[in-house]
Amino acid sequence: MAYSVRHITRFRYEPAVRESVMEVRMQPRTDARQRCLSFSLDVSPRANMMMYRDFFGNAVHHFDIPGQHELIEVAAQAVVEVLPPLVAQPSAVGDWNELDARVAQGDYWEMMLPSQYARPTELLEKLGEKLDLKRRGNPWNCCRN
Repeated sequence: MAYSVRHITRFRYEPAVRESVMEVRMQPRTDARQRCLSFSLDVSPRANMMMYRDFFGNAVHHFDIPGQHELIEVAAQAVVEVLPPLVAQPSAVGDWNELDARVAQGDYWEMMLPSQYARPTELLEKLGEKLDLKRRGNPWNCCRN
């Protein structure tokens, strides 16, 4: 199924600003779950745009608007095809030792640390006890059951 997505962001300044430097992450990703079929980004006042990919593979559009202005409008338009979910086969999933080795090499470190959005709490620990979350089988089976 394909979706047409349009997003408009407006920045109003009072008093007017002398220059704006922005980075936006508005382009949908293409991955196992979806395909970005088309994407356009329009900025008013007009600006020269550069694009790069960040650490996570997101498209980052960077632009600078020199000169005095009171309004910026950023309009993103995309057509995204949503694909059926892929289910990993348990045979393709490594064991706990493989996961530990990847973490030790520095992979996934950003997913393993507490943050302001994900940190241990008493309620979470109680849920873990209730669900009997322990290392058993492989990571896939542990998460699935």
